[in-house]
Amino acid sequence: MQSNNRRRRGRRSHDSASFPINQTSIERKVRQLCRQVHERMDLVLAGELEDPTLDGLWVVEVQPEPGGAALLVTLAAPDHAELEPIRASLDAVRGRLRSEVAAAITRKRTPHLRFAVIPARALGLGGGDD
Repeated sequence: MQSNNRRRRGRRSHDSASFPINQTSIERKVRQLCRQVHERMDLVLAGELEDPTLDGLWVVEVQPEPGGAALLVTLAAPDHAELEPIRASLDAVRGRLRSEVAAAITRKRTPHLRFAVIPARALGLGGGDD
């Protein structure tokens, strides 16, 4: 019994007091993750998918959702594009996109991806038909 007590006393506590949380460091890491996801999604959307419905999409922004398990990827679509088929195609390739993100980031867990698709005119950028 005594040996068990000694073993327990030798352990360090891993509570929040042992590891102070630096909010600036966390925010920096979240911004870095969003930037990495933004860059990879741009590359994939630029030509690695063989779905013509997704042609012309580009990433507007990537933001963390509350809780940190998911990212909201906001995409702009050309003005002539119908949004519902785009959303359906994104749902169909969500797993592939998440795999691409996993390969591009240095995280233990890959965040889930949620998508918001808006017409380019909503951004005041024109139709994106160049």
